[in-house]
Amino acid sequence: MKYLGYSRTGSFTQTGGTHTVNGTVYLGDGASTKGTYVLADGQLTAGTEYAGYSGGIGSIAQGGGYNSVGALILDNSGTYTLTGGTLTVIGQVTGHRASRR
Repeated sequence: MKYLGYSRTGSFTQTGGTHTVNGTVYLGDGASTKGTYVLADGQLTAGTEYAGYSGGIGSIAQGGGYNSVGALILDNSGTYTLTGGTLTVIGQVTGHRASRR
């Protein structure tokens, strides 16, 4: 899965296992779109995670598990909420809508 909310609304909840994406995960790709990824448990690995791409609304909510990403991009309408688990960003985090509770 590389796109969540491509021209529509999409969501995905991971409760275990391993999800590996070679390349970029786009959450909310395009105006009037919304993509939501919930990481409850398990492992997510991606080259880049881009929330709020091209005017869309994208969000990542991590309450558990492990997320390893090369670059994390939070556009104006992108959010990352970390309430549990481990987030490792190998490269850079860009954007201004990240929160840790």
